Amino acid sequence: MVYIRVEFHGTGELPGYCSGMVCRTPKELFDLLLSDYESHLEIKLTKGHRNVTEEDKNEIAALCQSRLERWEKGNAR
Repeated sequence: MVYIRVEFHGTGELPGYCSGMVCRTPKELFDLLLSDYESHLEIKLTKGHRNVTEEDKNEIAALCQSRLERWEKGNAR
């Protein structure tokens, strides 16, 4: 089984394009999505107008670690 993360590019009514990333395991997909989430948080915290601070990095790391722990708990075998 393979997993695909699809990303759509474009805004509003303008046609855009999409790209995809193939992942071979659920963990590989989770790691990719977690990286996407980290990037999202950086933009959200900085509003795209400043550099990421150490405080931002710590907050992002804590949020990502929380997601990772929840995933690991749900996938423990």
